[in-house]
Amino acid sequence: MHFGSPYYRWAQALLCSTILSIPFPAHAEQPDEVQLDPIVVRSDLSGFEDLISSEKGTGTTSMNREQIEMRTGGSADINEVLKTLPNVQWQDHTNDDTGTSNFREQDLRPAEISISGARPDDNNFMLDGIEINTAGRGQENNGGTLEDQYMPDFDGLYNLHSQSIFVPSSIIESVEVQTHDISAEHGRFQGGVVRQTTMTPSASEWTGGVEVNGTASSWTRYKVATESGENTYGIAKPNAEKMDAAAYLSGPLAPDISVLSSFAYRHAGTSGPRDPQFVDDKLIETSTDQYTGLFKVQMDKDWGVLTLQSTNTLYANETDLRRSKMKPTYGDGIGSTNQVNFEREFGNLGLFKNTSVTADAYYTYSRQGRRDDGDGISIHRYKSFSYLDTSMSSQTYVSPGVEDCRDLGNNSTVWCMTGSTGDLLQYEHQYGAKAKVTADLWGNALQGGVGVKQTRASRRRDTDSQNYSSPKFYAPDMNDLFYSYFKASGPFECASSGDPYCYDDDQFAQHLGMRRAFDTTVDVTNIDGWLEYQIDLDRWKLTPGARLDYDDYFNNLNISPRLHASVTVLPDVTLSAGYARYYADNNLVYALADAMPDFVMYKRDIVDGKVYDEFSDRGWTEHSTSGRSKYTASDLSTPYNDEFSAGLSAVEPLLGGNIRLTYLHRKGRDQFTRSKEDGYGEYTLSNDGTSQYQSVSIEYAKLWSGLDFGPMNSFGLSAAATWSEQERTSSYGPEDYFDEGNLDPNDRGAYYKGRFYEPWEFNEVTGNLDIPIRGNVTMQSRFLDDDLTIWSRANFSLGYEGVRTAQENGSDKRIPHPDTGKEYNVKEDYFYRPVVTVDAGLTYKLPETQYGQAIVEARVNNLLGELGNGSAGNFQPYKKTQSFWLGLKATF
Repeated sequence: MHFGSPYYRWAQALLCSTILSIPFPAHAEQPDEVQLDPIVVRSDLSGFEDLISSEKGTGTTSMNREQIEMRTGGSADINEVLKTLPNVQWQDHTNDDTGTSNFREQDLRPAEISISGARPDDNNFMLDGIEINTAGRGQENNGGTLEDQYMPDFDGLYNLHSQSIFVPSSIIESVEVQTHDISAEHGRFQGGVVRQTTMTPSASEWTGGVEVNGTASSWTRYKVATESGENTYGIAKPNAEKMDAAAYLSGPLAPDISVLSSFAYRHAGTSGPRDPQFVDDKLIETSTDQYTGLFKVQMDKDWGVLTLQSTNTLYANETDLRRSKMKPTYGDGIGSTNQVNFEREFGNLGLFKNTSVTADAYYTYSRQGRRDDGDGISIHRYKSFSYLDTSMSSQTYVSPGVEDCRDLGNNSTVWCMTGSTGDLLQYEHQYGAKAKVTADLWGNALQGGVGVKQTRASRRRDTDSQNYSSPKFYAPDMNDLFYSYFKASGPFECASSGDPYCYDDDQFAQHLGMRRAFDTTVDVTNIDGWLEYQIDLDRWKLTPGARLDYDDYFNNLNISPRLHASVTVLPDVTLSAGYARYYADNNLVYALADAMPDFVMYKRDIVDGKVYDEFSDRGWTEHSTSGRSKYTASDLSTPYNDEFSAGLSAVEPLLGGNIRLTYLHRKGRDQFTRSKEDGYGEYTLSNDGTSQYQSVSIEYAKLWSGLDFGPMNSFGLSAAATWSEQERTSSYGPEDYFDEGNLDPNDRGAYYKGRFYEPWEFNEVTGNLDIPIRGNVTMQSRFLDDDLTIWSRANFSLGYEGVRTAQENGSDKRIPHPDTGKEYNVKEDYFYRPVVTVDAGLTYKLPETQYGQAIVEARVNNLLGELGNGSAGNFQPYKKTQSFWLGLKATF
């Protein structure tokens, strides 16, 4: 569905802003006591020097509300703040199809990021101390989106995300990111820990606010960014509109009871062309809507502080694929976390001084997946076919039977897919409780805790999914030119007029893939305990710790030692070193994979000059069955990372800014991978995989406040740069345990320097194509008595030698394997140039009235129009250069 023009939306939003800014009568009587909510920019650039405070170690970065607003660039995606930090990676310079598309424009899910070399699904995200990770994450058979596929993967959820709650930035008060040297309090990850804290209810007075910002295609510039620089098929520019809005209300219900209610809404609507081979249904319209509600009640009593809260997200998108005429797909994303938190200070208890206890009980729920209105039958047809003998590679066969697609006239293979893939949903329920105790023992800080969590995950497909594929062609004048794999044995007729994929004396599907309906549920219980003791010896600090984790799926008891030491060598200079072990927590994904039914392939051929669409000896007969072997009793170890780190924290003498230098080395052991026993898919999970990541990073932060430099009142600067390298070794790659049955024709191997590689092998050879040196610079200034704030952030990567897919006549260059005829992408060495992207914005406070404060916001993303190293494809030739956003905030 489509939600109208952006101008209509802006009118609605501004009207809502005006209405919700009207205060309660009690406020109108006491205008002098009106206070601004933390959503409003404060009078100092707080948070700059606290970003890399030495008190929190070299692996921790803390951001308050103001830093969040600046580092997200005004985006409602809270994960945008992570992109400005060292040891965080999200870029892919090797992608040769990075053009702006409907799906990418409407994808409002949080950015997936890699921390310290780990996979994006191997981090631990927490909301108010509660884990919001999807236990069944990581099962996607491919790293692509729906729109990247010619034929969607039947076993791909696509909406599956590593986070069960899609948290908007509007409800977040602070973020703490730990990339290394992480406390024993946290476990079940191999990457990093991201702690997000929501707004706190106001206990002194009623306060509230609204905010809205948005953009549209008319406020965006696009540029053709194909390898050739040409818009080969005359594709129209993308058309998209986006809006983010939020409102909150908070205040006391009684002297010791306060409440907070917040609502956030995000929308993206797009329209654009389908791929040019399709004869009709040229225009695609899609949309995504996300609704988030937060409700908190806090009671501050003599016996402690009790907080009850609930955060709920509804994410719904509609996707009509540009690369096929499949039925529109509807993505689901429902997440809920509900929590009771209790905090109490007990004072001195014997040897334990300043004792305090924090306890939580919680329940989280998520549903992620996809639905469509079809019958689960898809047809993988061809309009044009160029899989001919190498000596005649310039010739292309054009199908006369497929009439709803056209040949594009460039001697290429043209697919014409239709049908649907059916529904596929994943549900998760988590119940848990945990407690933490902190105290002083013999003058040093002691803390420890215990926790228990039970997770129930379900995956369901309601109807069988079928795919007609693997064409056999017959053309009297060209038949000798087809590879034997694609050549029909002779002329034929279709026995049934209702055959989805059969055209007389043209082509028919030789294979029918069947994935059966299923409904499976798996459970796992996690129990953990941890302890840390910080020993303060004048200039020396030593923090030994340990964590114990047990799960009843693998029945593994894992002990994670943690050790951190630091010494102050000069008043403003501290050296530190640490060792830690981190164990993974993605076992449920393998349990879900085990429970999925086998993939059955049926085969047919010409019988007495006819092709039959029936399950019989003359039609479809079972050809092969692909399944994964069971491994729950195979004594697998839990994958883990050993980490060694060293760092320096100092106050530099020239300007007095905080500086941090860090070396990090991680070695992954017992990583999950698979071994292939035969050609049809008996796979065994093993611990044969390894990984390695090392980096050197430098960070700087400085605030100049109280300036009297013309209209400037203050200026803040932070910068970070990271050098890193990483590699993974495995027989089939950790990500590829789930890679059977991927029907994407673009999923090819590589031909590089005279050798043919499968996709997983080539990732090893290229060292995972990491970007060696990257960084960020962020600046913010205040002017005109702090009424005007101007900020900018720049992300950069230096040039480096890498590998890319070679191009030929505007398309990927391919070469057939001499034995199988399977096409491989030709890879070549390539120098990736330096890239700098700059976002900038400003906020201006309007004159404050007795009713509250209003602030106007504006920002420009990609101010310099940087296109990056990744090129656009011929079917999505445009990339964004600049895009302009406008917004308004009001508080009372």
